Amino acid sequence: MFSIMKNSKYCFIISAAIILIGVICLVVNGGFATDIDFSGGCKMVVDTNGAKDVSSDTIKKAVEDAGYKYYGVVTMGENQMQIKMSNVDDVTERTKVYEAVKKAAGLTAEDYLSCENISATLSSDLLTNALLALIVAIVLILVYIYIRFEFAAGVAAVIALLHDSLIMLSFYAIFRFTVNSTFVAAILTIIGYSVNATIIVFDRVRENRKYVGKSSFEEVCEKSVRQTLRRTVNTTITTLIALVVLYILGADSIKAFAIPLMIGVIVGTYSSVMLAAPLWKLIRGNGSATVKKSKKA
Repeated sequence: MFSIMKNSKYCFIISAAIILIGVICLVVNGGFATDIDFSGGCKMVVDTNGAKDVSSDTIKKAVEDAGYKYYGVVTMGENQMQIKMSNVDDVTERTKVYEAVKKAAGLTAEDYLSCENISATLSSDLLTNALLALIVAIVLILVYIYIRFEFAAGVAAVIALLHDSLIMLSFYAIFRFTVNSTFVAAILTIIGYSVNATIIVFDRVRENRKYVGKSSFEEVCEKSVRQTLRRTVNTTITTLIALVVLYILGADSIKAFAIPLMIGVIVGTYSSVMLAAPLWKLIRGNGSATVKKSKKA
């Protein structure tokens, strides 16, 4: 039978290899493919009611033909669309871009609603706030798991969460997915999902430690991971089914949210099953699993 605890070193190697490839792609490509949420740019809002052809490919071609970098579109309600592009600095240029979009998508002059530039300073503030939110979330998770279990468990859980975040960033660097504010929301969502799966494993470890006899901590962890494996896999499958449906049927903005969530759910499941308990054992040591006094949840 395959031993999760004894073969965890191979999982560490696989994760390290993916992160290393991500770093190499990041260096080669000169950074992530960022949206205007982080790099700055222009948001043009148009009314699409009655338009003949308002597909994202049509809009992309029109914007690029006008000489500007296209970042994507966001559907706003039933009849409005937000077009993201590089900075358009004056009224003449904005008119030029809209004329190209109007002609390509079958719009009218009245369908132009607004256009505004997003400064790089504002984008930098958004990134700073996103990183701050991530740090606060990780610190609070560490405190919670320390109180509920022990400090070694808290450190293991935080390392697993950092692993999930780095793997997701590596996928974005490798496949050149666009990093935007939606990605930040997805990261925070996945942290909550992953830590929940990890806590379920840790909770079973804690319960099994009460009846271990002479078993080592590694043996208790192995048993606990296997006891929670079916629940973890079933939860992951049902979550992925919902996300796949969202990706297939959703608008472009929903698809942009579904992609990192799908990656994160798979990676979060992988880390909670294959890495979290081995990390706890690695930090704590593989002595007796017996506890003198168990902490209450």
